[in-house]
Amino acid sequence: MPSASRLPRSGRIDVLVNSAGGTMWTRLDEILDLSIFERLMRLNYLGSVYPTFHALPHLQQSRGRIVAVASMAGLIGVPTRTGYAAAKHAVAGFCDSLRVELLDSGVTVTLICPDFVVSEIHKRALGPDGRPLGDNPMANSKIMTAEQCAGLMIPAIERRERLLVTSGRGRLARWLKLLAPGAIDRMGRTGDSAFLQTRRSRPQSEARAAGRARPAADASPDDVETTPPAVPRSCRGGQRYWRRPP
Repeated sequence: MPSASRLPRSGRIDVLVNSAGGTMWTRLDEILDLSIFERLMRLNYLGSVYPTFHALPHLQQSRGRIVAVASMAGLIGVPTRTGYAAAKHAVAGFCDSLRVELLDSGVTVTLICPDFVVSEIHKRALGPDGRPLGDNPMANSKIMTAEQCAGLMIPAIERRERLLVTSGRGRLARWLKLLAPGAIDRMGRTGDSAFLQTRRSRPQSEARAAGRARPAADASPDDVETTPPAVPRSCRGGQRYWRRPP
C-alpha cells in the first residue's frame, strides 16, 4: 500500500495492479464455517479497494492506470465458488463505478478477467471447514500459466483497455450470459462435476481427517457427527463475535 514515506524513493505511481486473491471450492450446503465468506470478501474485494483509495491522489497526478485482476467468476456464476464469485463481482462493480468517476481525470481503470490459471490459489482454496484443501484439483489440467496470463495483461494495461478476458471460452461465456443464460448454467454445472466426483470418491477416513467427511449412503442420522455452521451474532467495536447454534 503506498505511503508518504515510500513515495520519494519511487518518485511517483504510474500503475497500480491489484492482484490479491483467494478462493474456495465447496458447495454452500456443505459449508461448516461461514467466516469463509467474510475472509474472501476482505481479501478479494477490500484488497483492491484499500490500495486504490490510498494510491488514487498520486495516480491522478501522474494520469496513471488502475488495474484490478478479477476472474471470469466476476462476470458469470461458478458453482462451488459462491463466496469467491461474489467478491470478484464486487471488484467488477467497483471498477465500473470508479471508471465513471475518473472520466475527466486522465486515470484509467482496466479490469482483468482471467480464465483458469496455474497458481497456488487452487492449492490454497478453502474447503467446507475453512481450511485450505492442500491439493490442487487443477494440477493436471491444460490451463494457462501465470506467465502466459501476464503476457496478455501487459499490452492491455499499456493500451488502457477497459476489460480483458483472457480466453476465447471466457469471451463466449460473457456473451452467452446475455443471450442464453440457461446455457451458461448448464455449462458451469457440467464443468465442475468432474472435480466434485473426484472429491466425493476419496476414502471417507481421509476426508474425515481433513475435516471434510461426507456421511456414508447407508448411515443413519445418529451415526453421523456434524458440526453446525458458525453464524454471526453481533459486531462490537469492529470485532466480530461468533456463536454456534444449539
